Amino acid sequence: YRRQRQMCIRDSYNIELETLRGLINANDGSLVLRQFELRLLADLGFAPELDVCLSCSEHPRDGDGHFSANAGGLLCTNCAHRYQEAVPLSTDALITFRYLRNCCPDTILEKVAPRHLSKEMKLVLRKHIVHQLEREVRSIAFLDQLDSIETDLPKSKA
Repeated sequence: YRRQRQMCIRDSYNIELETLRGLINANDGSLVLRQFELRLLADLGFAPELDVCLSCSEHPRDGDGHFSANAGGLLCTNCAHRYQEAVPLSTDALITFRYLRNCCPDTILEKVAPRHLSKEMKLVLRKHIVHQLEREVRSIAFLDQLDSIETDLPKSKA
């Protein structure tokens, strides 16, 4: 158990280190932070379901997705009514979540998401995190600070 815990801590540390490097080099830090959140959730066993409806196991059609923190992720329109807190999830947000979940951190450094998409993704993941942990998380304030930093430092292309 101790060895497994040490490996988990080392993996989390590496994810955090990659994220900080990404924030320095990225054109859009919000994408780096969303990927960090997704990777950490996955490593801890709390990743949201992003492929099929959690209620009926169907693949939602474009524009048909909803997100429920209580359900643990994606719902189709037919099933979303069962969860009062379910919110519509745009096709762009779903595609971007899937991309961030599956891609190498270096591949997002040049990408930029529209502001409305960044905001939607941030709100959805925050609801998921708070629900999974069953409480507000103090480190979210730190992530919000990182998300709002506009730096004048030139981006390095390392």
